[in-house]
Amino acid sequence: MRISRRPYLKDLEAETVVVHTRDGASIRGVLLAAHSDVYVLRHAAYLNSDGSKVAIDGEALVPITRVGFIQRILETGEA
Repeated sequence: MRISRRPYLKDLEAETVVVHTRDGASIRGVLLAAHSDVYVLRHAAYLNSDGSKVAIDGEALVPITRVGFIQRILETGEA
């Protein structure tokens, strides 16, 4: 696989993100890698519209063609 031509994504690797897909699904996880055709998330979970989460075992591979946008989640540590 080739590395992504989106150099700004290198700054997000090892950061918690939410990937929002074009079909309305959202997946939260740690961005492990951004390749030219797929994003790799670790410790991922599907986010349901009712606020619940469904954990994904292993690594989640999200094809770039399905991604609407990526949201960076800032962890402040505040309650």
